[in-house]
Amino acid sequence: MKKIFSLCLAFFMLLSLAACGDGEAVTGESGPSAAAEPLFRMALPQGGGDALEAVYLPLSDGFLYVHPSDKGFSAGFVSPSRSVSAERILTAAGAPASVRVMETERDRALLFTETEAYLLFLKEGSATRLERPEADLTDGVIHPALSMIGERGSLLVLLPADLKETLVLADTAELPDFSRVLGVSKDGRRIWYATEKEGAFTGMAYFEYGKTVPERTVPFVYDRVTPLGGTAFLFESLPDDGSAVYLYRDPEEGITRSFSAETPFDDVAVSADGTLLCGTRRVGEGGTVTVYSMETGEELTRFDSDYGHPAASPAFSADGTTLFFAVTKDTDTLFATLKTK
Repeated sequence: MKKIFSLCLAFFMLLSLAACGDGEAVTGESGPSAAAEPLFRMALPQGGGDALEAVYLPLSDGFLYVHPSDKGFSAGFVSPSRSVSAERILTAAGAPASVRVMETERDRALLFTETEAYLLFLKEGSATRLERPEADLTDGVIHPALSMIGERGSLLVLLPADLKETLVLADTAELPDFSRVLGVSKDGRRIWYATEKEGAFTGMAYFEYGKTVPERTVPFVYDRVTPLGGTAFLFESLPDDGSAVYLYRDPEEGITRSFSAETPFDDVAVSADGTLLCGTRRVGEGGTVTVYSMETGEELTRFDSDYGHPAASPAFSADGTTLFFAVTKDTDTLFATLKTK
């Protein structure tokens, strides 16, 4: 790590941390600020914090984070509970439009960009570039059989973890109004996808592996969708009044939860069970990171930053009790965790 924890702690005191408490809010505008636990800081290219991507890896009990670097992009890993940190697991050329991560075992993960694949050794802090079959993983999702679903032309294809072959799942030309793949059922049989017509999302549907027609269609209107793993998805709707509605849906489990905000958040994250939502806002040179209950709408905790605005891509731990986030100013980015419960 570039800076040890004690140096980070002194710097984080500049962020005006206050005592934690209960709050009442719908849009994260009120309630006391909570104390965050500083991890480390690093220098990124200008605006690099706004391109940060983070994901929690349950087997390794830590957070993988990917960000721009002077040479292209870099990946690091930190596990606060295990006291493991590897800041430069991977440094590679290019600026990927998307990154997909699949954890294969403890301290091992595959990282996919649109065109490349890497095997990451999280604890050792190193990586190996892999050869892989041709497929576009811009909207790729993880298949439960340790495989990644991507696209090759109009075909949906399956890339096993060994990357030795590519299996064809379906031809999207035969799926009415297909937009993008969203997720896969636990048994791997049902593949859910977003439907789109005339440039607007119209709902979601699924087909079963080996069949070429949709088995079920769920029509509803939304503006954005984020796959959360399995068959859990976060839908965002932006009504004409300037507000935002965040809808957590797991159609296979029959779970639906919603949260309304007066204005859209700059970035959002949802816990694995869909009970917590984190929304970030820029406020002047600083901003807020707020965690809400999606079951009650209650504000649970909020971190206020007077130093820099929240970076992109906050991430929850598997149990939802820890939020990994960063604040960024110019080329300076500070990483921390926030207890949610």
